[in-house]
Amino acid sequence: MVYAALKTLGASFFEELLSETGLLKSYLEEALAELAAWGLVTVDSFQGLRTLITTQKVQHQRSKRYPGYDPFTAVGRWSIIRETPGNGEADRYQHCEYIAQVLLSRYGIVFRKLLEQEAVLPSWRDLLYVFRRMEARGDLRGGRFVQGFSGEQFALPEALNSLRAIRKKPKTCDLIAISAADPLNLTGVITPGQRIPTQASQRILYRDGKPIAVSVKGKVSFLESIEAEEEWKLKNALLRNRLPVKVVS
Repeated sequence: MVYAALKTLGASFFEELLSETGLLKSYLEEALAELAAWGLVTVDSFQGLRTLITTQKVQHQRSKRYPGYDPFTAVGRWSIIRETPGNGEADRYQHCEYIAQVLLSRYGIVFRKLLEQEAVLPSWRDLLYVFRRMEARGDLRGGRFVQGFSGEQFALPEALNSLRAIRKKPKTCDLIAISAADPLNLTGVITPGQRIPTQASQRILYRDGKPIAVSVKGKVSFLESIEAEEEWKLKNALLRNRLPVKVVS
């Protein structure tokens, strides 16, 4: 939506994009950051690029120190980066192949439903063409590897070996906590239940690969029935901060 608005309007200020897209300010900020990360848009000041890598905590501190401070409204105009001339069809295929390799490296197994949470991707039709060619070259395997999802699925050979090993491994109640902004947040996609928004302020706790608790600004909610004696252990695993060990000489 934001990319289409920039194609229609041309170079635009942040407020103009807000008006054109009707998005919330935070959603527009995330969209611009994503487009910039993919090398699709730019802004006509270094301040704009610095704003993209400034953490929300720092921005919040500045807004408290300077009332009315809004970094995105003072960075200049956003615009689409012009494509360089080249062999259009070949360039398009190379771009899709690169994206396909990134997705395979990230997930190991790729299918259409899995990519619904991804932004600014080539169409599934274009990716499917690339995946089929990679399968024909022997770079990956096609088949049905994850139950409950229709359509073609593609997997790296090493990912299938890992799946077989995990299936044979007994459950040990391992606890793993991740940020909800992590690409591994596949709640509501791979795992059953409600989708947990990809926000850095939220954390998810998994037990043996199944999400069991989520924290929002330090408040913990359990996704299944938990024994009272377990709650403290799970809350601690979800909320604790893993800081580097300080070495005193």
